[in-house]
Amino acid sequence: MSRFLLIVLLALPWMGWSAEACVTNAECDDGSVCTGSEICQAGFCIPGTPLTCDDGNVCTVDSCDSVLGCVYTPTDSCPLSGRDMALSITTDHRFKLRTGTGMAGPAFPANNTADDPVQNGASLRVFTTMGDGFDNTYPMPGVKWEYRGAPAVTTGYTYRDIHNVYGPVALVVIREGKPAKIKARGSSLNFTLATDPEPVNVVLRFGNSGRRYCLQYGGDTKFNPGVRFQSRAAQAPTACPSP
Repeated sequence: MSRFLLIVLLALPWMGWSAEACVTNAECDDGSVCTGSEICQAGFCIPGTPLTCDDGNVCTVDSCDSVLGCVYTPTDSCPLSGRDMALSITTDHRFKLRTGTGMAGPAFPANNTADDPVQNGASLRVFTTMGDGFDNTYPMPGVKWEYRGAPAVTTGYTYRDIHNVYGPVALVVIREGKPAKIKARGSSLNFTLATDPEPVNVVLRFGNSGRRYCLQYGGDTKFNPGVRFQSRAAQAPTACPSP
């Protein structure tokens, strides 16, 4: 190599990493917890391990804030799977269901928020666009809701109206992370079973936030015209129906 060429090469600016790229870990920090902890090793900045923000909850939108880290924001609609459900008409109308999945984490109606049913009540909608096409919404006022445990550390809510003072819904049990159950009775349920109603849609709404939890009972069903419709092991719907 000529002496002239060597001088030119030494004079060119270095365009990549150098042995002096960093001295301390602080020099490598990009200011975001989402990208993990960057460190300095032998003069080079080594990237951190990015946070994986996935809570496995279909009822939340997962994101990462550069300061707060993982953030899980509840959606306005939350599809749930259903364990079983029955509509029957014998001496009286009856309705009962158990969800297959529970409301959990940020998607669970929290105390002292717009979703708290003790403070803001709830409602239950049961409808179908098939069969006789019924569509009924039943109120569940806050006066009949109570916390399961102390309000500050509650694990859920219970609704009791055994004398059906405010409507046909007699019992609702909601526990965080656990399947919920609902029981209702009386002619004010106002559904008919002359023809097969599959699928039957259920929408549970708490308080004033507008957030809805929805189920769709179909698939593994039994139907006795005018008497009973049953469904079990229902998959969660792809989306909640419009309000």
